[in-house]
Amino acid sequence: MESHPVPRQITSFEFKLIGFLTLRQFIYIAIFSALGVIFFYGIPIPLINVGTTIVSVLIGLAFAFIPYNERPLDVFIINFIKKLTRPTQYYYQKNDNTSPFLDSALYPASNEMIHNHIIAKQKLAQYLNKKNNETPEKTSKKQKIKKIFSDEKKILSAVKKTSPSQPQKRAETNTLFLSGLVKNNKDVPIPDILIYIKSKDGQLVRILKTNTHGHFATFHPFSQGEYKGEIKDPKGVFFFDPITFSITEQSPYPILSISSKELL
Repeated sequence: MESHPVPRQITSFEFKLIGFLTLRQFIYIAIFSALGVIFFYGIPIPLINVGTTIVSVLIGLAFAFIPYNERPLDVFIINFIKKLTRPTQYYYQKNDNTSPFLDSALYPASNEMIHNHIIAKQKLAQYLNKKNNETPEKTSKKQKIKKIFSDEKKILSAVKKTSPSQPQKRAETNTLFLSGLVKNNKDVPIPDILIYIKSKDGQLVRILKTNTHGHFATFHPFSQGEYKGEIKDPKGVFFFDPITFSITEQSPYPILSISSKELL
């Protein structure tokens, strides 16, 4: 099927009714051609009548065939004249006349409205005085509640002083920890790798994970002995051999260096 372009300006599309000319083009050419004939035979001066005839015909052809900014030339000229003749500055003229719906708001209040306002104000003052007289009882209740909470805080602080604190227990225990680096065969650090630390009996002790720089570390205390490490990649891209390490008094802080075993 042969494709046809869709006009962008569908509303301003004009059909060619007279040959290859639209009705608007034919009217412009006919009018300005008639003016050219009138100028040629109406002006007795030879050069002037020929010049005015040529100018008239050219203007008709321009109005009929030459667009400006995708618009006909006559539309551009009409819009240009309107732009020049219309004002470009507007001045605000103040009008002191009030609107009809505001006339009622300008009149003063009646005596009855003033009297009702005074009575309402007195009732409000009586209500506030009554509330102020009731405040001592409420303040006494609040003081009793604050006293109960303060006594409980004193008891809790006394219990904390008698009981040993958690940091003291940690200070007594061993503070052994381990750290390391996981990288591939090109010495590039690998993030998000899981390290399963197991004891000699196969019990899981700790699970570590490498950061964005491939490092892992733990400050969890380890007892002396031998440990096994299983390294796994959750994405299944890298593979590692299991490792073994020991924690002794001579090497209480082991630093592990783990490399993958991919071939490429």
